[in-house]
Amino acid sequence: RELVANAVHHGKARHVAVRGALDGERLVFTVTDDGSGFDVQSHPGIREGHFGLEGIRQRVKRLGGDVRIVSSRGKGASVTLSFSIKGETEP
Repeated sequence: RELVANAVHHGKARHVAVRGALDGERLVFTVTDDGSGFDVQSHPGIREGHFGLEGIRQRVKRLGGDVRIVSSRGKGASVTLSFSIKGETEP
């Protein structure tokens, strides 16, 4: 939900795609938009009062997942979240 809101609010996206898939033992979600995009290395963060992406990273990390962000100015953004679905009690 946060990624879709960011795409519309900050990126001014007209189209947002949310996809989910099972890839082996990983559950993968990707949110892609056609918005304004941003520089992944220097986007506003907590110091500038923007908590969205950092909050997502922290929540995904707590769940044992990974976050991959691909974006550049003027070319939209794609954020992929992936989680292991293998239970901790499985061998």
